[in-house]
Amino acid sequence: MIFTNSPRKNSSPDVSVVVAVYNAMPYLIECLNSIVCQTVDRRRIEVIAVDDGSTDGSAEELDRFAAEYPRIRVVHQENSGGPSRPRNRALDLARGRYVFVVDADDYLGREALERMLAMAGEQGSDVVLGKVVGVGRGSSVRAYRHADRADLFSSEVYRSLNSMKLIRRSLLERGRIRFPEDLWLGEDQIFMTEVYLAARTISVVGNYDCYFLRRREVGENISARRRTVHERVVHIERVMALVDARVDDPLGRRRLLARHFRALVDKAVLPVLCDRDSDAAERAEVVRRGRVLCRRYWEAGMVGEVSAIAWLRLYCLMEGRDAELEHLAGYRPERDGVGKELVEGGRIYRPYPFFRDAAAGVPDHVFDVTDRLRVRQAVTGLGWDKGRLVVSGYAYVDRVDARQVSTRLVLRRRGGTQQWTVPAESVPMPEPTGEHGAGRYDYSGVGFRAVVGLDRVAAGGGLGRGVWDVYVQVEAQGVVKEARLALPESGGWQLPGGRDLSVPAVSAVAYRTKGGKLAVDVGGVYHRLTPRAVLASMGWSGDLLHLRGSCRVENVPGAAVGVEAFLRHRATDAEVLLPTTFEAGPTDTADTAGSAPAGTAADVGFQAVVDPLAADAAGPLSSGVWDVWVRLCAPGVLREVRLKTADELPVGDLWRLRVLPGAQCGGVQLVTPYLTMGRHAALDVGGCYFTAQTQVLVSRVRRHPGNRQEVIVQGRVGVQGLAEGGLRVEVVDRRGNRSQAVARLVPTDAEDPLPKVVGREHHTGRWQLFTAVVPMAVRPRFAHGVAEVRVHLTVSGRTLTVRHSCPSVMPAAPLWRGGTPSRNIGKG
Repeated sequence: MIFTNSPRKNSSPDVSVVVAVYNAMPYLIECLNSIVCQTVDRRRIEVIAVDDGSTDGSAEELDRFAAEYPRIRVVHQENSGGPSRPRNRALDLARGRYVFVVDADDYLGREALERMLAMAGEQGSDVVLGKVVGVGRGSSVRAYRHADRADLFSSEVYRSLNSMKLIRRSLLERGRIRFPEDLWLGEDQIFMTEVYLAARTISVVGNYDCYFLRRREVGENISARRRTVHERVVHIERVMALVDARVDDPLGRRRLLARHFRALVDKAVLPVLCDRDSDAAERAEVVRRGRVLCRRYWEAGMVGEVSAIAWLRLYCLMEGRDAELEHLAGYRPERDGVGKELVEGGRIYRPYPFFRDAAAGVPDHVFDVTDRLRVRQAVTGLGWDKGRLVVSGYAYVDRVDARQVSTRLVLRRRGGTQQWTVPAESVPMPEPTGEHGAGRYDYSGVGFRAVVGLDRVAAGGGLGRGVWDVYVQVEAQGVVKEARLALPESGGWQLPGGRDLSVPAVSAVAYRTKGGKLAVDVGGVYHRLTPRAVLASMGWSGDLLHLRGSCRVENVPGAAVGVEAFLRHRATDAEVLLPTTFEAGPTDTADTAGSAPAGTAADVGFQAVVDPLAADAAGPLSSGVWDVWVRLCAPGVLREVRLKTADELPVGDLWRLRVLPGAQCGGVQLVTPYLTMGRHAALDVGGCYFTAQTQVLVSRVRRHPGNRQEVIVQGRVGVQGLAEGGLRVEVVDRRGNRSQAVARLVPTDAEDPLPKVVGREHHTGRWQLFTAVVPMAVRPRFAHGVAEVRVHLTVSGRTLTVRHSCPSVMPAAPLWRGGTPSRNIGKG
């Protein structure tokens, strides 16, 4: 035994990739390249390749790769005759948390290990199946349906018994699970059955092509060897005995054993009966051992787990009908054809060979396919007629002519026993016959239209609150079958929006389940008609206040939603409608959902304008707080919601008082747009919360540092519409002497002092800064300190005066010559 390029002992890989190699050139190169080029970090992988005595250059190729890639470990050994011993040797040497077995002639998708390791990490999986794609051969589709967690008994993962899966290594070590070295055929079935039965969590990565399973061009796969009678059957015998001994669940046992009965017929009995090189003794021995397995493990409940033709063959095998079995071994329905199904007495029979053949004597129930045939159905239209849901589509029993057809919808309450049946009228529909009739079956009368009167819930005669799954029930020629109604992924129609029913606060939403089925949510269990309105911006343009935002009603298509913005007086509930226009698309806010597919809830952009001087019946808004609301309208839906801001809404003109001409407040009107504590938009009209006194704040009063006759007054103003020269500052000393100057409005600097906030909900840090240099009329003395600062604002031709007692701030220099600072100016 030779080891090359052993990795350091202190490294701990996440996965050990196991490769058993015997004469695998040139496929081996592609296999190894697919492993070393995985997107997962190479430090997380180790590769253990065991050369089983190759003679075609595979051994040398392994050594070349090991010399180039330090994480590859190569073991050379004498030929063992099968893959089990080299795989077991690699498993004994593995150090990864997981192992992954790769055949040397197959290859991996580039992201395979990364995706499977991610799934294992998220779900704590013991086994992860990666989607297998056949290269020159078929592979199971059902086994690789994507699933975070797949139940062994109810899912289809047991259809995949190859060993190319991500497996937790501690699970193998705990149970000392290894490949049986006395077998070269079916050894992976026994190995994987033990792994599945020991696993607690099984996951499937079915949304990515992880593993490419190759059939060699010249048939050199080991599975192409000629098999003895024992080799054909022994692995099936052993795996059936394993399932029988280890599985207590009756349904699980039945499903797992049925998988091996399918293999018994297709892989053991039929091939030997069709093999012209096999002798009579071989055929007889395989048939005998097959019958022993049938007597030991077969149950009547397994009939539905195998195909109809497989069940016929198994019946002949169990009943000793060797001549019929041999004939059926060479019969292929897809090649040799099968007659049209016979409908009789409410049952459907498929006329395979020996159907009602008196000489063969095979009973009719063996040919009964009633329970196997499914209902083909689809919804072609879905809409509302007031409170009634109208469902159109087609439904028929597969392979049964649509004669004497009647169709009903059945709504069943999820999690309960209640159901509601709705008759449907027949509608001619030629399409199913052309698409699925295959020239043999007539489905022209299978269209239907059903009206589900959900509005009857008001009278207590309809659906109660809850989720109702919708089934279609079809009766044709006395055969009754049903299935859940499926919605197409795409088509010429879209899902309609929900509706308000005649009962207050009760809504109904028809929706597509995760499995693509139709369901109706009555009362908003999961799908509510929830309104949402988001404010994107709010600012003044002249004397008009502009609001811009987006809105939606959940479970109503965006194209169906109308918007109407309005103000509601908080004290009187009086309403004022606002001119509202739509935008082309959703507004760019942090809380919008962006673009959405047609037929789904989508954001609708809108703009509204508030004219405070003429909004209320062409007159000014009355004093008080006005909240901003949005009324959302859709067919059958009316919702109102307060306008709320996105998280990162720019402050803009919010919390800044606007002075407008008016009859209030001494000939002017004060209007302040602001956000409540809940971040809802509102207007304060007339100064309920926001007055001129609270919007003009003095930060600092100090003597000019360059002379003794001037006082510098600084502050901030939260008033809109101030022009240069519109703000004057007056300083009054203790003796009543007054001096004033025009204030300069300058951009706010982050280092400017902030005034003490008066009132509520201010963003004074973003208000404009003003500075006034006031020459004192009388030289200040100790007893004549500054007593009051008055700020005069002139807006829209009107003047407001705000008085401030001198702030208790230490001046930068005394306002007098010599002496001690006055208490009226500041205490430091």
